[in-house]
Amino acid sequence: MKISELSVRQPVTITMLYVLVCVVAIIFVPRLGVALYPSVTQPVFSIGTVWTDVGPEEVEKNVTRVLESRLSVISGLKEMSSSSSLGWSWIRLTFGYDVDLDEASNNIKDVLARVANALPEDCKTPNLWHFDVNSRPIMRLSISGDLNVSELKVLAEDTVSPLLERIKGVAAADVSGGATRIVRADVNENRLRAYGLTLSGISSSLAIRNIRSSGGSIQDHGVDYEIYLNEAFTSVEDIRQTVISTLALPGAGSAITRSHVVRLEDVAEVYETNDYTGNRVYIDGIPGLYISITNETDSNSTTVARAVREGLPEINAMLPRGIALTILSDDTTMISSTMGEVYTSAFQGGFLAMLIILLFLRSMKGTIVIGLSMPISILVTLLGMSLMGLTLNTMTMTGLILGIGMIVDSSIVVLDNIHRYREQGENAAIASIHGSGQVVMAITASTMTTLCVFLPVLIYKADLEMLGQMFGDLVVTVILSLSVSLVVALTLVPALCGSLLKINTRVQKPLRVEFLARGDRMIESVLSRLEENYAKAVAFALHNRLLIMTLVTLIMILSGVKFASLGMSFAPQASSDDMITINMTLPVG
Repeated sequence: MKISELSVRQPVTITMLYVLVCVVAIIFVPRLGVALYPSVTQPVFSIGTVWTDVGPEEVEKNVTRVLESRLSVISGLKEMSSSSSLGWSWIRLTFGYDVDLDEASNNIKDVLARVANALPEDCKTPNLWHFDVNSRPIMRLSISGDLNVSELKVLAEDTVSPLLERIKGVAAADVSGGATRIVRADVNENRLRAYGLTLSGISSSLAIRNIRSSGGSIQDHGVDYEIYLNEAFTSVEDIRQTVISTLALPGAGSAITRSHVVRLEDVAEVYETNDYTGNRVYIDGIPGLYISITNETDSNSTTVARAVREGLPEINAMLPRGIALTILSDDTTMISSTMGEVYTSAFQGGFLAMLIILLFLRSMKGTIVIGLSMPISILVTLLGMSLMGLTLNTMTMTGLILGIGMIVDSSIVVLDNIHRYREQGENAAIASIHGSGQVVMAITASTMTTLCVFLPVLIYKADLEMLGQMFGDLVVTVILSLSVSLVVALTLVPALCGSLLKINTRVQKPLRVEFLARGDRMIESVLSRLEENYAKAVAFALHNRLLIMTLVTLIMILSGVKFASLGMSFAPQASSDDMITINMTLPVG
């Protein structure tokens, strides 16, 4: 028994099965993540190693080359580049897109652990980074008020950032801008030379006298006492009075009469100031800072942004008077706007498809059958996307839009053939069985040939690298939607037609409403003229084959020339209506 025949003979079972699938889809679809673009993972790792105050040549010889020789044997490594500078070694590792990045990361960590003993003793432990393009901030919050920038930064790091990171879905709240309160010592070179001192000597003296550490423990009558050494600087004056050297001054002859203590204030001006080594941020012309909100990988960015917005009043109520935490930018508004436009396009496309079907079939029940197959196919496709871990993004929604037109193709073919058998006098059930069974191979072959166009993108996804990741979601969505539409056309459409489709000519059952009857006659007249004109066009083409082939060839050549002159880019430029960004390159120095 063919699948279409089984569907016609068990319409209730088939209908309830689709109802169940749609209910499950309605439960899972809201859990789909929403993003502007698909998740893209670059197989690139970076290794940074600090060797303080050592020249580039020594760093390259003793650190960079040592690491490169060990890292070069890692499986799957495609490219390795490095740079060495004063006190710093940087190595970039690029793997193939078909490599398991978790395994690659573990292999790199194993190599770094083994090579640690081969590096200089005073060299820092190499650090491994993997840049994730999907971890860019979704929101930026500004904080400003009646405090200076250093106090604002302390408040943001100690209070605001932890509160934001407690919000569900927030992975990190990173503070940028502001200033860190530091003690600065401006050394006078003439005095330094007069005392015979060096900067490294001063640095060592300060480090020796700024100590905070544990000294162990002692026991006395069964009681443990912890020894804690705290000789850290507590004020700027402590730093000024730090002894950095003791000079022996000779008296008359060769006898040493006294020693002279050299303090830091003797060779440098010591004062407290703000350190602006990071970004300088101004909010409406007032110094401030901003906090970048990054959402968790598997979270819905728009949902997280909404939760942050809802949590701001509570956080502001906990801040000192005069301090305000406000939204500086929200990238999810562009995501919502873009997705809203995509939803509108999908709805409009579906509505127009239904209207065209109604005009050509002029059967409300037939249109209802097709109208039911379209949202059901989309819901089942969305369910498949959810189970596969895809997100609703520009690419997947574009795939759905591309699929909407193709989704109804198979259903229309099945419906039209069933309609033809009904006009020949067969009852609904027999017409549904014969009509659908007759076109099974045709619509299956048609769907398969369409899928074959998209399958190479998945097969060669690793070779296409980032393009493969970007367009992979679109291809999967199209394949899902077409596969689901084929199953719907062979199961649900015959089952509904066997129960709903009634065939009556306009003579047997004329339209009672006059303007509807007039419209029906006008549509019939237009369709008849279209058929006649199409028949004439086909006849002309068959009698003038050389002319038609010449025109087609000419059009192909002109299209190829025009295509070569088209500009190309990885993605269209996206802009936000509520934000303007200005980049300036200043002169060196």
